[in-house]
Amino acid sequence: VLCLHLKRFDAARNRKIDEPVSFPKQLNMGPYFPHWREVQQKDVILKKQSSEQKVADPAFSSDLNTCPEMLYDLCATIDHSGTLYQGHYIS
Repeated sequence: VLCLHLKRFDAARNRKIDEPVSFPKQLNMGPYFPHWREVQQKDVILKKQSSEQKVADPAFSSDLNTCPEMLYDLCATIDHSGTLYQGHYIS
């Protein structure tokens, strides 16, 4: 489960941001998790160092420039209707 919150209020200008936001029905967050990528790279390097023969392992990519796919499907949205000072959140 991934929950994203977009700041839709501009306190400096004292207004609500009304511009529409578009988003995909499926979101790949793999490129945005550098720690995951570092751990995967270390595992690949250690695996190559520990074995004398290169064995293909589908769990790890031999190309260290690729990112793992971390796919999230959109299941709900919440919308705020109203002003900066009052309103309702609707799901």
